[in-house]
Amino acid sequence: MEALKGIIPRSAYTAFILFFSTIVSGEGRLYKAAMHEAEWMIESSVFECKLSQTIPQFGEAHFTHRAGEPLRFRMVAASDLLADSDLALKAVPPPWNYSRSEKLLGSVELSHGSSFMLETDFARKLMNEMLTGMVPTFQGVANFDEQITMQVAVSPLHFQAAYSEYQQCSGELLPVNYDQVQRSTIFWGSNMRSLDGAAKLLLDNIVLYSRADTSIVGFEVDSFTDTVGERRDNLLISEERAFVVTNYLVSQGVDPETIATRAHGEREEYLIASPETTVADRDRNRRVNIVMVRR
Repeated sequence: MEALKGIIPRSAYTAFILFFSTIVSGEGRLYKAAMHEAEWMIESSVFECKLSQTIPQFGEAHFTHRAGEPLRFRMVAASDLLADSDLALKAVPPPWNYSRSEKLLGSVELSHGSSFMLETDFARKLMNEMLTGMVPTFQGVANFDEQITMQVAVSPLHFQAAYSEYQQCSGELLPVNYDQVQRSTIFWGSNMRSLDGAAKLLLDNIVLYSRADTSIVGFEVDSFTDTVGERRDNLLISEERAFVVTNYLVSQGVDPETIATRAHGEREEYLIASPETTVADRDRNRRVNIVMVRR
């Protein structure tokens, strides 16, 4: 930090030191990582990419990109410091850059505590501002005193290097996450016995995820029909559909010993819609469920 004295003017250096500390006064508080604390930690895997920064005395900021989901930003507060009201989201120039001005990026609705999440558009805005050196800052009022202005800032220091790692990680994410494929369903048209393109894509994603997640130890394939036609015929067609799914999984490299395949036909206790009174009811009942089993 001392080396900066020879790089930037003394007045800017003083402002820099103040800016990167938590400022407490009778009128407002600023929570922000000091220069020596403003680190970005990255966690990378094919399941999730996460960029995190600790904000002393307030909590943590996270950019989270989970497989199969869009980028999000989360602010996790350690305690309930902010009042339940809208927060102004600003991009604030650092004090050593006099050529730029503060700008309003939008507002964030805050309720039920000081933690909140921003969806993709806002998350990208924050990233873009930090890549240009700006400081995303959330401004509201104190939960304990409405006369006190509260500001929580996310430091852009060291962000560019972390962002490069994030880009590499996000390019290697799986197309789906566990929650999206742990229990999947293929619906069938009347008398349909083959997989369409959407069904094959779903099964491909299930296989791809299971290869990456070593906790997956097996699959359960259960087939059901509607109640139209003879009960025996429905049992036979449910068997056909069950084994169409099982055989496709095996063709993609799944060990057949890890698949439990069952056909239930039109058994009443397994009907989603009962009694069936519409075409939509029957469409819901004609299905094969695929469940991944974790150890």
